[in-house]
Amino acid sequence: MTKSRSKTALTVKLADSKAVQVRIKLPKTLSAHRLDDMNQDELRRELDSLPTRIVAARQVRDKLFAALRERWSTAYANDHEFVTAYARAEAAGAEVMSLMERTVKASRIWYERYSGKLV
Repeated sequence: MTKSRSKTALTVKLADSKAVQVRIKLPKTLSAHRLDDMNQDELRRELDSLPTRIVAARQVRDKLFAALRERWSTAYANDHEFVTAYARAEAAGAEVMSLMERTVKASRIWYERYSGKLV
């Protein structure tokens, strides 16, 4: 009984406090080189590796969102652990989107440089 009382008191205390802010560092999976500065071999390697990196990032994102979905019903207002899990899942989603944007840009650069057609 004391456990449930303390949990209730904790819930009320956190609900009355300020919103929890969490900062998550994004993983450095992107290449250090700018796509515009890459030569033909580097750009080809980048284009070949991006699909694998996207799949891996999507798996991490899906795993984090699945864990978040499980905690959704038990979370309470300003739950620090839930906010942290949500921020991690959101960061993983942002990483997937940045990898997809990088793929589009790399494909466009490859096509403009090496297709033999003036765009």
